Amino acid sequence: MPPQYSFTEAEIGQDLFYNYRMEVDQEKDLEVRTVPGKGQGLFALHHITPGSFLTEYRGEVIDKATKETRVEALKKIGIRAKYFARLGDDKYIDATLSDCIAKRANHSCTPNCELYTVKIKGAHGGFIEIVALYALTELEEGTELTLDYGDPSSDIFQREVCLCGSIDCRGSM
Repeated sequence: MPPQYSFTEAEIGQDLFYNYRMEVDQEKDLEVRTVPGKGQGLFALHHITPGSFLTEYRGEVIDKATKETRVEALKKIGIRAKYFARLGDDKYIDATLSDCIAKRANHSCTPNCELYTVKIKGAHGGFIEIVALYALTELEEGTELTLDYGDPSSDIFQREVCLCGSIDCRGSM
């Protein structure tokens, strides 16, 4: 089970509520790099142990109906990349316009990282939920961080050819 952290600030926009940042030195161990054939990817800058917190998946918190509307709008203008993470039964984090580097983790059918919904202490007591990226395996310096984007038939992702190259590749994502 991932550890709990307390947050330092809330990012609140005009009628748009953003999830909270954790009170940790985030992203110091990660770097975004170009990945041939895939665009950008997220990489470890040094050795990372399994179970380590890596960064928070930040963006706008939206409901399922808003997410579905945005997915359709992105399809209409030909944008394949979708940066949504589930935050609960009817909540998602849309990182499309966020500077969140966690969204740069590419898909793998054999991932070395995973997104977890965790509860952290709120500013005025109680808890809030956030989505955090954790290492599943040993990550050596220079290793690309990957996630399993989920079931190819899910409502979030288009069926696309998988480029992960894993021996256990499902062929699509």
